[in-house]
Amino acid sequence: NDKTITEPEIPTKEGYTGRWEDYTLAPSNETITVKAIYTANEYTLAFESDTKVDSIKVTYDGKITNLPEVPAKAGHTGVWKIDDTIITNETVWKYLENKTAKAVYTKLSYLVKFEGADVASLDVLYGEKVTKPTDPTKEGYTFDGWYYNDTIWNFDTDVVKENITLTAKFTENEKPSKGCKGSATAGVFTLITLVGLLLKKKR
Repeated sequence: NDKTITEPEIPTKEGYTGRWEDYTLAPSNETITVKAIYTANEYTLAFESDTKVDSIKVTYDGKITNLPEVPAKAGHTGVWKIDDTIITNETVWKYLENKTAKAVYTKLSYLVKFEGADVASLDVLYGEKVTKPTDPTKEGYTFDGWYYNDTIWNFDTDVVKENITLTAKFTENEKPSKGCKGSATAGVFTLITLVGLLLKKKR
């Protein structure tokens, strides 16, 4: 005779869907053991960034092995974050629902060097302005400004986008005129001439 039984509920297991394995009832009172089989649930991971990124499927307790690259952004380094947690291809999925990862960016830091004067280098974030140092002095010269390549650097508007070197440029001051010496010589010449005329008159 065919026998049927009422199966008990499958015990729950977080992140998994369970079922009883296939079995056939024994024709007698023989005891059989039926195992619970669990399959990891699948979830959708979506992405939020300035550039469209397709969503992927992830499996509970499995690594996110197919995580896409964070879209590039000039002067920044980026990571994917779910809430406040950074995720990578090594992250094991432990969420019990679909999630959205956001692209989070951090500005890169660049080195600003100063040449031509004793000014310490600065670390400046991408897109930020350089703090203007005190104008350097050089005896016999006038300071013209700080130059990046051949262009004067405007500390009010220019921003850093890479490692740069700012060079101090000076203009030599005009030296005192030599005209005074010429006048003195002319004066001596005139005095000699006058003395000569007076001597002639006495003769």
